[in-house]
Amino acid sequence: MDYSILVRLVLAHLLSDFVFQPTSWAEEKENKGFKSKYLYLHTLITGIFAWCLIWDQSWLIPILIITAIHLVTDGIKGEVNKIVNGGSYPGPGYLFVIDQLIHFSTIIIAWLIVSGQAIPLCEEICDLIKGEKLWYILLGYTAISIPTSVVIGKMTQKWNQELNGPNNSVGGNRTQPTNGQNNSSGTQTQSANGPNNPSQGQAQTTNGTQGLENAGKWIGIVERIMILTFVLINQFAAIGFMLAAKSVLRFGDLKDGNDQKKTEYIIIGTFLSFMLSIFTGIVIKYLIK
Repeated sequence: MDYSILVRLVLAHLLSDFVFQPTSWAEEKENKGFKSKYLYLHTLITGIFAWCLIWDQSWLIPILIITAIHLVTDGIKGEVNKIVNGGSYPGPGYLFVIDQLIHFSTIIIAWLIVSGQAIPLCEEICDLIKGEKLWYILLGYTAISIPTSVVIGKMTQKWNQELNGPNNSVGGNRTQPTNGQNNSSGTQTQSANGPNNPSQGQAQTTNGTQGLENAGKWIGIVERIMILTFVLINQFAAIGFMLAAKSVLRFGDLKDGNDQKKTEYIIIGTFLSFMLSIFTGIVIKYLIK
C-alpha cells in the first residue's frame, strides 16, 4: 500500500493545527467560535499546507472538502465551548479529543476514497487480525498493565503491612511500591483509612505533602509499557538507561526516607516491575518467532 499521500495530509494537519498556530489564535477561536477572524485564517493556512505538500491536481477538490470540514469542525468546537465552558481557554479535554478525531477521520476517509486504498487496507487489517503475532503482543501489553500492578501489590503486601500496619493494606491488591498505587514522588501514600484507599480522593503522603491521585499507578504502567516495548525491539540498553534515570529521580526519596525499611520497599517494587516486564517481553518474543 502507498501511504505517502496520507502521511503528507497528516503532516499538513499537524503543522497547521499545532506547530504554526499561535496560542492567541486558538484562544480566540474557542472564545468566539465562528465570529473569530483567526478561525478563517487558520483554515486557509490548513488548506495551503495540504495543497503545498500534495501538489497534485487530482487532489484539489478533496483538499477543499477537507479544509471546509476543518472550518466547520473548529467553528462548532468554539461555539460548544462558549456554551459549556463560557468560552474560556483551554476548553474541556473531550472537545479537543472529538475535534481531532473528526479531523483525522476526515483525512483518512478522503485518502481511502481518492487513492482507492480502502480494499487493500481492509485486506491488510484482516491478515493482521487473523495472524497470531498481534494477539501475543496485545496479551503482553495487557498483562503488564493493571494485572501486574495487582501482582506486585500481592507480592509486597507483607512489607506494606510492616510499614503501615496490618489494617492499612487495602485488600492487598491496591498497594504496591513505586509501580502500583503509590504517589508520584515514590513515598508511601496514606489516607484516613490507610494508604492508597481507592475510596479516598487525593492521597496524603507520610511526609505531609500531597501526591497526585493514582499518579504512581499510571507511572508504573507507562514504565512497564516502555520496558516491554524496548524488549520487543531488542533495545535492552534503553532499559538500563531507564533504570539509571529512575534512580536519579528517586534519589531524593531514598536519601530523605525516614527509615531503611521504606527505602528497601521502594527498591523492591522497582525491581519487581522491571523484572516482570522484561520476563513478559522475553516470553512474547519467543511466542512470535
